[in-house]
Formats: sequence, C-alpha cells, structure tokens
Amino acid sequence: MVSMAIDGRALAFTPRAQFHEQAQDDTRNTLPFSYATLRSAGRGFVFIRGARGVRGQWLEGARSTAIDRVDLEPPAARRAIRLVLADGRRFSGVLAARCRYVVPIFDEPRPGSCVTLDLDGEVFSGCVNDYLVDRLPWSSPAARADDAGGTAGDAGLTPG
Repeated sequence: MVSMAIDGRALAFTPRAQFHEQAQDDTRNTLPFSYATLRSAGRGFVFIRGARGVRGQWLEGARSTAIDRVDLEPPAARRAIRLVLADGRRFSGVLAARCRYVVPIFDEPRPGSCVTLDLDGEVFSGCVNDYLVDRLPWSSPAARADDAGGTAGDAGLTPG
C-alpha cells in the first residue's frame, strides 16, 4: 500500500510492479532499442525490441505470456503498434502520445513519450522510449494486418 498527498488530498493505493531489463553484452547505451511498458486495470505488458529481436511479457493477473513479435512505427504523436504473443494471440492499436520529451544520452537524443493505447476497448497507459532511432528496424503494423503469422525475423528483426 502506498500513501501520499497531492494538493492536500490524501491518496492510498496498491500499485502494480514491473520489471525493467535491457540484457546486452555490449557496453550500455550502444545498442538501438524501443522500450515500452503499458498497463490497464487488469493487464499490462513490457518489451524491448531492436536489431537483436524482441523480449517482453504480456501480463494478465498472475499469468505471463511471452511477446514474440512487435511491429511498431517510428516515434510520432500517433504510432501504430501490433503485438504477437507466444500463444498466438494478436493485439493492435495506436499509441497516442500525451506528453513527448527527449532525454540526451551522451550525444544521442532518446525520444520518449507518455502514451495511451486502446486495445479492443481496453485503455492502457504508460511510456515508450526509443534510442538510436535511425538504426532501429521499423515496420508498419497496418501493412502487416493480414499476414498469417511469422516470427521476429519476418518483421525485419533477428531473434535473440
């Protein structure tokens, strides 16, 4: 339970936890990535994707399912996203930036945004960050809407 006061109003709530991991053998801040963490009232997901593939989890209560593929458009005020889970389920929607910002890492900009996302009528909110944007493999989820499946390699990513 977390308790706090905002503008003199007391709030108490139980927040959801999340993990944040960017596994890599290279020196940090040398590999391009897109990272997202979004939650709704009952579900959530977190992923990191880049030239080596995608790693992530879709969470429903105590159940976790691996995310096999993420199709994502480049940073913008609105960007399409499509998730393919290990169990075959697919979700797609449009990330709508509510706040956009840039954090410099060494001499490179790392654009980020606080976003909302509607997936089949369920509203998610969270953050999306991208780094070394010009080196990331982008794809258009709308152009892939009719494909019958595939792997991370099909999305221009290499599994890893």
